[in-house]
Amino acid sequence: MAEFRVVVDGANIPIRSTERSAGYDLFANEDITIEAGDRALVHTGIACEMADNEYLAIVPRSGLALKKGITVLNTPGTVDADYYPNEIGVILYNTTGEDFEIHRWDRIAQAILQEYKCTQTDRVAGKDRFGGFGSTGI
Repeated sequence: MAEFRVVVDGANIPIRSTERSAGYDLFANEDITIEAGDRALVHTGIACEMADNEYLAIVPRSGLALKKGITVLNTPGTVDADYYPNEIGVILYNTTGEDFEIHRWDRIAQAILQEYKCTQTDRVAGKDRFGGFGSTGI
């Protein structure tokens, strides 16, 4: 079973808003301003330990997108099981013409735990991960 873990002091463990919510709300672990029309990596201070056949899909919060114009740039973002124990970051994009302030512990996105399957002709380029964002495509 997957488990969120704090990797930076003071971080908030993600929560589901209701018993039937699919997504876990992710919290910012820093104060940051996303300038108008710009993007930023927002740190969460948490990691997620998952089974080998699981990943997290990072998706926007609909209210934040509709009311404030803030969305996940690479939606859905993918956090692979072998990313653990690295800190999860969320790439947010400000679609508006005004700067947007995020405060520590604001809810910034959702993480949905997913299972996946491999094909019978599965091919793997490498065994180990070396790095964070964008490192597997280099």
